[in-house]
Amino acid sequence: MSEEAEVTEVLETTPEPVILEEAQAETVTAEVVQIRQSGVERVESDTAEIGQSWVNSIDADEVRVTQGGVITAEATLIEVSQGGIVVAQAQSVSLNQGGIGAVIAERAEVQDGFVGLVAAKEVSGEARILFDVRAAVVFGLVVGVVTGLLSALLGRRS
Repeated sequence: MSEEAEVTEVLETTPEPVILEEAQAETVTAEVVQIRQSGVERVESDTAEIGQSWVNSIDADEVRVTQGGVITAEATLIEVSQGGIVVAQAQSVSLNQGGIGAVIAERAEVQDGFVGLVAAKEVSGEARILFDVRAAVVFGLVVGVVTGLLSALLGRRS
């Protein structure tokens, strides 16, 4: 299926890939979804391939993002190349020249990319990581203590 106009909903469960090109859609459900230069609110599939597109939410076995953006992705395998995801949750996440806000995974591999927060058992590659789980916990504790002290001090002045 190839569309060049606004699509409100695509619901197909066929072995044939559902292909959206230069289209907008609310929900796409199929075994294989290929999205090119399009925008979709929600994708549910076995395999989702996103190219130069945006998707709000993906729930799939395999997700591949190339020069695209995704808000939330939940899958067994997530691969990102020159793209970005805000929150990625998977067994395995691979990032090449892109960025991810938060990774929750068994295994994360980052090559020439940036990740804000990583919660993974195994991290490999050349990654710029702002916070791992330990650093996030320490940061939260420090912010909590400082906020508590400031509240106590400012409360006494009143």
